[in-house]
Amino acid sequence: MLRGGRLGVPVWPIWDGIVPTIPAEVVQPAQTELRGGLQLDVQPWRAEVYVDGDYAGLVQDFGGYYRPLELIPGPHAITIVAPDFDPLMIDVVIVPGRTTTYRGTLSRASGR
Repeated sequence: MLRGGRLGVPVWPIWDGIVPTIPAEVVQPAQTELRGGLQLDVQPWRAEVYVDGDYAGLVQDFGGYYRPLELIPGPHAITIVAPDFDPLMIDVVIVPGRTTTYRGTLSRASGR
């Protein structure tokens, strides 16, 4: 039995109180397929990494081939900071399914 609901939208009755659900994997594609990676080869290894202003971890967490910083595709602002060093700020564009490597060294802060 089909009857009109609010605004003329069809409403189907619920049988036995069971509402059919759609599995989440059908509604949303797997996010791992849509991500890319950034591998960091930066000294000092204990420096903190921020992505778009949010803390992501330490450089050493994203240094290995199998441990890149996974990000959604598109542009990102990466900031790497450590005590007694000037911040390192880089802009990257992440490509889906690809890992990019960034190599660098933080400069010692002058006048400290």
